[in-house]
Amino acid sequence: TSCTPASSCISATVTVNPSPTMTSANTATICSGSTLNIPLSSDFGTTYSWIATDNTSVLGESLSAQNTTLINNSLTNNSANVQVVNYSVTPSANGCAGTPQTIAVTVNPVPTMTNANTATICTGNALNLALTSNVSATYSWIATDNPNVTGESLTTQSSSTISNTLTNSSGISQVVNYTVTPTAGACIGTAQNIAFTVNTNLPAPTITPNGPTTFCPGGNVQLTSSSAVGNLWSTNETTQSITVNSSGTYTLTYTDASGCTSAQASITITQTAGALPTASISGGAVYCGSDPIASIQAAVTGVGPWTIDYQIDGV
Repeated sequence: TSCTPASSCISATVTVNPSPTMTSANTATICSGSTLNIPLSSDFGTTYSWIATDNTSVLGESLSAQNTTLINNSLTNNSANVQVVNYSVTPSANGCAGTPQTIAVTVNPVPTMTNANTATICTGNALNLALTSNVSATYSWIATDNPNVTGESLTTQSSSTISNTLTNSSGISQVVNYTVTPTAGACIGTAQNIAFTVNTNLPAPTITPNGPTTFCPGGNVQLTSSSAVGNLWSTNETTQSITVNSSGTYTLTYTDASGCTSAQASITITQTAGALPTASISGGAVYCGSDPIASIQAAVTGVGPWTIDYQIDGV
């Protein structure tokens, strides 16, 4: 272009700066309670402004603009579900702002065990404890050796049920401690200690009869357990005392508050064979004082031997 006059022409140099383009990854994943470590980058030297969008289920995200080159928030997921926090990052270079980038950070929940810390079983029984946590998880578990107990797993197991059968070889209750660690994805939860009390065998109860254990037909005897509760007789009665009127061997066990069943006690009852004997008296009349001694005959029918008791005038 020509200028007239030439002195009216002005020469100018215009510099057109490029806008920076973000080159950071668009996604990241962490476990709840961990700290982000996302270095921001673009296609050439720049500064950054970044801010998070609020997620009400997550704590720790920056809700005001930051100007660092590293996103390093510590994020805590307060829910049992996977949460996402979106960060908007705007790069700038030489006064030119680039297109904002969204970085989606997935915050996985860390599993927390929800089993009770204690349990009680009887010796010789299987644990059969299903492991649970606040989120879907896998588990690893191992027992601490108790030399008075056999059956505990002393190497790490990965099942979701503790199914060891524990036998207490001592005369007193024993405790076996299990350490259980939950894992959800790449997130490892806090280990839980579960203490199992393994009770010993219960002794057999004592059966006390209230009279002879051998009696005639029509008779009976009351049997009483030494345990006030938890009784189970071979007659299927569950009271402390029962009354029996026939021959046989009667057995008894009892179960305590922990669900442990005792050894079995037994007692044999005998009812004599045959019908009841019948007694009859013959003779007797009115005698004078000078008469010979009166004679009275007693006869007994039935299966002997017998014992005869008699009274004269009620004595």
